[in-house]
Amino acid sequence: MILGACGARVRVVVACQGTDICPQALGDTQSLLKVLDERFYGRYGVPHKFKMGISGCPNACAKHNENDLGFMAVIEPKLEDKDACIGCGLCVEVCPGKAIETRDEKPVFDDSKCFHDGKCIGVCPFNALIASRSGWQVFAGGKWGRRPQLGLPIANLVATSQIPDMVEKILATYIKLAGKRERLGELINRLGLEKFCKEVF
Repeated sequence: MILGACGARVRVVVACQGTDICPQALGDTQSLLKVLDERFYGRYGVPHKFKMGISGCPNACAKHNENDLGFMAVIEPKLEDKDACIGCGLCVEVCPGKAIETRDEKPVFDDSKCFHDGKCIGVCPFNALIASRSGWQVFAGGKWGRRPQLGLPIANLVATSQIPDMVEKILATYIKLAGKRERLGELINRLGLEKFCKEVF
């Protein structure tokens, strides 16, 4: 029997229901959970406890950014058919990040404000907007407890197939650079996010 509920090891991976049940979900959280759980659950050798969370959309039901590593399903909207767009403005109205404005009666996106939740795609009456890419936004360094902090985004639109190897690289970097009982977030705070990402990628 492998124990993973306490001590310095990889803990149980947590995920929301995902596309199997939730109409808001953008990604198959349960399949990713199974892959990560089978490969990493209970692994020894990390400096402190290590937690992972998976959310199927930006609603963050599984609190992905409160874990050492978090994954949030995202999609990238694109105006595929300019002729089909009638300039109705529904995409502008529904965008929670206010990332869309209309120019010459066509939507223009500000990626820095986009939540990548696909709400604009869902309301487009003529399918002029499509999901050009889908994947996972990756967050690192989150934790709860006495000194909570939210994880920081380190990669976006990562394919599901790339996630396990990315976790391996992050764990290897964590083991190599962290002090005893230093959480991943504390390591990132000490090194700086840019240096940490250079070590990983």
